[in-house]
Amino acid sequence: MRLILGYSDRLAVRAGESIGFHVSTRAGEISYEADVVRLGSAVDRPLGPGIEEELVAGAPVFRGIAREERIDRGSRAVVPASRALAGIASFTLQVEVWPTTPCGREQALLGTWDAADRSGFALFLAEDGSAGVRLGDGRGGVAEYATGVPLHAREWARISAVFDAPTGTLRLLQEPFAAGAGARLVARCVDARIDLRAIEFGREPRPLVFAAWRDGADARGPRYAAHYDGKLEAPRIAREPLDDRALAAIATPVPDAPALARLIGAWDFGREPASRTIFDLSPNALHGALENLPLRAVTGRRWDGTIHDHRQSSDQHAAIHFHADDLYDAGWPRAFELAVPREWRSGLYAVRLRAEGRTVDHLSFLVTPPRGESRAKLAWLAPTATYLAYANLLPPHTYSAVFAGRGGELDAELLAGEQDFGGGCYHSDSDGSGIHHSSHLRPLLSLRPQREPWGLNADSLLLRWLDASGIEFDVITDHQLHEEGTALLSRYRVVLTGTHPEYDTTPMLDALERWLADGGRLFYAGANGFYWRIALSKEWPAALELRRAEDGTRTWDAQPGEYHHAWTGELGGLWRRIGRAPNRLVGIGFCAQGFLDARPYSMLPAARDPRAAWIFEGIAGPEFGAFGPLGGAASEEIDRAEPRLGTPLHALRLASATGFGADMLKTKEEYLFMVPHDPTDPDVRADMVFFETPNGGAVFSTGSIAWAGCLAHADYQNDVARISENVLRRFLDPTPFPTPDSA
Repeated sequence: MRLILGYSDRLAVRAGESIGFHVSTRAGEISYEADVVRLGSAVDRPLGPGIEEELVAGAPVFRGIAREERIDRGSRAVVPASRALAGIASFTLQVEVWPTTPCGREQALLGTWDAADRSGFALFLAEDGSAGVRLGDGRGGVAEYATGVPLHAREWARISAVFDAPTGTLRLLQEPFAAGAGARLVARCVDARIDLRAIEFGREPRPLVFAAWRDGADARGPRYAAHYDGKLEAPRIAREPLDDRALAAIATPVPDAPALARLIGAWDFGREPASRTIFDLSPNALHGALENLPLRAVTGRRWDGTIHDHRQSSDQHAAIHFHADDLYDAGWPRAFELAVPREWRSGLYAVRLRAEGRTVDHLSFLVTPPRGESRAKLAWLAPTATYLAYANLLPPHTYSAVFAGRGGELDAELLAGEQDFGGGCYHSDSDGSGIHHSSHLRPLLSLRPQREPWGLNADSLLLRWLDASGIEFDVITDHQLHEEGTALLSRYRVVLTGTHPEYDTTPMLDALERWLADGGRLFYAGANGFYWRIALSKEWPAALELRRAEDGTRTWDAQPGEYHHAWTGELGGLWRRIGRAPNRLVGIGFCAQGFLDARPYSMLPAARDPRAAWIFEGIAGPEFGAFGPLGGAASEEIDRAEPRLGTPLHALRLASATGFGADMLKTKEEYLFMVPHDPTDPDVRADMVFFETPNGGAVFSTGSIAWAGCLAHADYQNDVARISENVLRRFLDPTPFPTPDSA
């Protein structure tokens, strides 16, 4: 791991505003300094031009002492301390559970237990996966009992604990709700009754915690342990022992008034799933807050398969899925803050952390124009949502080299970072569930300069080429596009995408489509763009939400009944399956991926059409792009034109790259059934496309993620760079593009 590392509190900052930075070390205490550089290429040799950085004149240099900061992983819900939760002696606790990894360690379900002083009460899963109750007075007195009958993984059960303090009698009830006949045969109901020693555990008000318990505190605040993996639904607490009839009455999704009157708290986890709040239905209104972003809008114990949209029946989606390794905010204290002057140029920057005479980390960030302003007619649209989706993921070139038996140097730092700082939406949680959220409030090692041209690093090659070509540009982000819509785009004549704008919200696509209809010019400089629908939220502004539905190239899929986003209610999945294939927007769509082979493009007859011949001025042809770090301009992930998916009928297919090797595999959404790989498949190709849009606008699409990697070849004097510059210069020319009928 790095000697010192850190993160910023935002991915992009507007000129004239401030951005904060957070640092930590595992070397005890160590002095550091931090200066600011503007990054050119962020891809090291041999796959890039090398790391290029320029010290920003006049930028401050920060000095400080780094200390180890803890990572508080694991999601939970916390209800603040209240008089209603104090003075408890007898009680009834009830909750419905769907544990994913019930055995191997203690996992808290609900309670006021603090492991540091062994006080309070807890309903929990014991190491053997059975339900347990623990009481402690904070003075060494502890009483506990567990049924000894493990719960089954991914099967619903109701746990009820009834304690009568005067008699010291505890009743602990496990009621399984197995999903199938076979599972019901082996599911055991447990109704245990034992005598516990008298413990004074509830005199003082203390927080109530779901899916974890307190473990003392430090200068940063409470510490938590015993995080639970699985779903919780319908937690209930009463200040008295309840009989079977009352237990049944409080177990309904919305208990009636007499039942609620007997409860301290009755929480509805299905209410307002876009919120951070958990709502208490009882008269005490003991509402709580979620921490570390657990998954909401998930199927609950009553889901019967008939309702797939949680907005139609909250009773069937009344659970929350907690994970022991969820992470929204690392929570490190702010080490320093950078006030970005208004006069700074848009671009890719980094705070460079230095210790012991060497650079130990780069904290990358983007600088965009001040709000409401533009300084150029060209905007580069940074795919910041895609950067989050790929957080802390090893680049695909490394994976492919290993899978192909070519060795490959595994990035141990990224592997370690994945464990410490949480993965992105290509990883799974420790219980095997796909990670549906990704946040930037933590170290993102995948956003550092590195040797792989992928994500932000590949996109840096576009910005470096713009600088080399003397083309002025602003940086804008897709998060800003989501927020501001066409008001942001209307300030620009031309928008250049990143190499891989894969993850997009509905407002992002709506804004791009409206802007194109108004005469905008879009240069799509990559592939596999506009592929997955995501959601953003003002409640959790540092994160995205993703639901991988029933199709698409993916590392996990969402559970049945959980395809709709909690934050927006929208159906998740591929834009293609939702009815907005990227072909409609940019003329092409994702068709294949492979990382061990690259091909040049060959011009097609349409390249000489007067509507587009200007694109190839200075290009001898018919082949171009036969160079670059991968050996060709078409590689990695590629797109093709397809009229049945929305490619405009007047679109010109200017060039194609074909003849890929066996590693270039067709995407799974292209198949209706299993077929053998066919290296001669005519649909496995990268298409370059041009077409006009209303009001004098146009779209140009390259069809390959690898395109940008070729721009720097021969000191930017090559046919890929020439074609790109031809397109941008013509797009920047205000002369309207005529409609095809008048061309």
